[in-house]
Amino acid sequence: MSILDVLKRNWKKALALPEVKREEIRLTVRENQTLAKLERLEKEKEEIFARGAKIKAPSRRRQLARVYEMKADGMKMLERELTLVSKELTTLSAIKLALERRALAKDGIQRLLH
Repeated sequence: MSILDVLKRNWKKALALPEVKREEIRLTVRENQTLAKLERLEKEKEEIFARGAKIKAPSRRRQLARVYEMKADGMKMLERELTLVSKELTTLSAIKLALERRALAKDGIQRLLH
């Protein structure tokens, strides 16, 4: 479940700073995992291409081309997911900043009153 789903359901309750920080950490981990998968697929794609360049048999090259295309499609899906996660992370950072500013403003007003 993304933070945007939580915000749609519970606008007032979902805006607790600790929960937003937790979600930011979760998204950062997800972003790092997606990047690692993307790099792994890219490396596999390069290996398949190098193997295909060495092989002369057309049937084997076609088979490697199919595997190469599968890896390329997987990379496209991961890139889309990475884009989505990055946008969510940017939105969440803005929400966290607003919540932190609100908390600081509240603390400042309380100090002035006491």
